[in-house]
Amino acid sequence: MKKKKFFAPLVGALVLGLSAYAGYRTYDAYNVVSESDLLLANAEALANNNESTPAFKREEGECVINVGAKGKIKLFGGTILEADAKGNISFTGKVVCIGQGDVSCRPIECIDLYEVILN
Repeated sequence: MKKKKFFAPLVGALVLGLSAYAGYRTYDAYNVVSESDLLLANAEALANNNESTPAFKREEGECVINVGAKGKIKLFGGTILEADAKGNISFTGKVVCIGQGDVSCRPIECIDLYEVILN
């Protein structure tokens, strides 16, 4: 009888210890973060600045708008321009992006720079 009183807690402690160890190993196996090769390749591509921005040569151009005699336009900076005798208004502001340069560029069309003022 003394043997049962001695071995029962010992077996219980052994079962409890093995259960805790198995639970920890299972938790540890599912808690590991795995990075795929595609994720690592994307991170490297984003970190490399030379390949992420296309290079352009930026050139400014002239905008010529025909608004008729006595016509006016308002540039989005607030300046108001009046037409010449032929009804044309010209100003610089158009941006043209040409490849094989060394800067990033966003093209700007003339229509994006003004609004017509009606008389």
